[in-house]
Amino acid sequence: MEPKVAVVGVGHAGFAPVVSGLSTKELMFEAAQRAFHDAGVDPRSDVDSFVCCSEDLLEGTSIFDEYVPDQLGAVQRPVQTVAADGLFGVATGMMLIRSGLASVVAVEAHSKASDVRTLGAIEAFALDPVLNRPLRFPTLAIGGLDMNAFLERTGLSEEHCAMVAAKNRSNALDNPRAAYPAEVAVDDVDDSAPVSWPLRELEVAARADGCVIVVLAAEDRAREMTEAFIRDPRGSHARHAAAAARTHSQNGSLNGASVASRRTAAKPKAARRANHRIFSCSFTNAMMRPIHEQCVKKPCLKG
Repeated sequence: MEPKVAVVGVGHAGFAPVVSGLSTKELMFEAAQRAFHDAGVDPRSDVDSFVCCSEDLLEGTSIFDEYVPDQLGAVQRPVQTVAADGLFGVATGMMLIRSGLASVVAVEAHSKASDVRTLGAIEAFALDPVLNRPLRFPTLAIGGLDMNAFLERTGLSEEHCAMVAAKNRSNALDNPRAAYPAEVAVDDVDDSAPVSWPLRELEVAARADGCVIVVLAAEDRAREMTEAFIRDPRGSHARHAAAAARTHSQNGSLNGASVASRRTAAKPKAARRANHRIFSCSFTNAMMRPIHEQCVKKPCLKG
């Protein structure tokens, strides 16, 4: 039987529009210290494998995983890179554990976008090299076209999208690690500068610097390490969130635009662990159902 996976430690550093005092490696080192301390592990002996989320084009160097072992405590340890975001890295770490290749995996993801001088040109490499990239359209222009197609297909309006953007930015005030927290009204989003119609400035995620490291462990190993852990995030939390999404769908609301399911684990050994013991799963399938007023209220789509 495949082992279930738990989150046993979390560490973070940065999370600001610009972190000028720390390099990428220093951000990673600071987050790693916090994550391994939170999990109570020695990376040199207790962690079986490391996953780093990075893309050579953004880092400015080839084979970037060659540059991560020192600050992660992963010298002469298995390290691999995935050219994707942190959530993809967590999925990769879970597969390593569920396949039996590892019992404890550290997953690292970071951004130092403030160091990138030509971010738009690099993002263009994500476009189809034959059909899209030769047209030299900015990536946000493609996003505007996609948003327009979405509104046409669903019958939603620009105001509905503005409601979601205003709600998300205002909710960021509750997150001490948010880079752009602000009390934003729907009218503020409507009045923000146009980027590529119908996309507006406050509907676009701005750049931020930061690093997060998550320590995953097989459930039996997790029980040996701590009394407070997040059990099988892929399974139980996803099921709860899916059930919540179905409830919203039956009520005629936006189908899982960001349905959060929160669970608090067993009583922690120390108070410092309490902030890391809540895991939320969100679903972002806004394609099939009309929006409903309750979907843009704080209790419904917080996160």
